[in-house]
Amino acid sequence: MTDYTIDELICVYIARQIEDGEVVAQGIATPLVAAGYILAKLTHAPNVAFVSAIGNSICYDWAPLSLF
Repeated sequence: MTDYTIDELICVYIARQIEDGEVVAQGIATPLVAAGYILAKLTHAPNVAFVSAIGNSICYDWAPLSLF
């Protein structure tokens, strides 16, 4: 028996894929991505930025974006 849930495992896996300075984009109805983003930001990627398809996500910092 494990001390963690499948959702917690997925959240940690997502967080480990995020590198510092990246921009993370979340789709609709994907709260585990948001949880993984927050975990990564608090543990090893303080300069990661978060972009959401819906306007109800909390974004603490924004990275400059450019098409060029």
